[in-house]
Amino acid sequence: MSNLFVPSRKSAAIRITSLLAVLSALSLTGCASMINGSKQSIKIETVDAATGAHKPAICHISKRGLSISGKSTDTFEVGRSDDHLYVMCEDGNSIGHLRQESDFAQRYLFLDIATDLCLVSCLVDGYHRAWYEYPSPMVVEMKTTP
Repeated sequence: MSNLFVPSRKSAAIRITSLLAVLSALSLTGCASMINGSKQSIKIETVDAATGAHKPAICHISKRGLSISGKSTDTFEVGRSDDHLYVMCEDGNSIGHLRQESDFAQRYLFLDIATDLCLVSCLVDGYHRAWYEYPSPMVVEMKTTP
């Protein structure tokens, strides 16, 4: 009588090797990098400081290694970073400034520790600054220029 339902040592070794390969591949990427990526989309809302009404404007966004411009109704793609983001918007009659800090998302650090004790995943997420995120939308108050 043959043992059709009893796995051989060879098939058990293949299963264990396959499981280890999958777990190794997962630990080669950081949790935050895998979930969020290294870039983020943000929106800018420009509002009149006196009335609170929305005002369309041209906005300039800058930080270390980045300088982009567009309409306040656009969606901007920025790299995740621990750097401050500087926003300056103008519409011809008014101007607004904002210095925005990024937030550190601790939940991804805990996932990195759980995944591989932060051995590889923290290096990947740290390199991509994937733990950081800017709030969106960012509200810029526009003040009338004299």
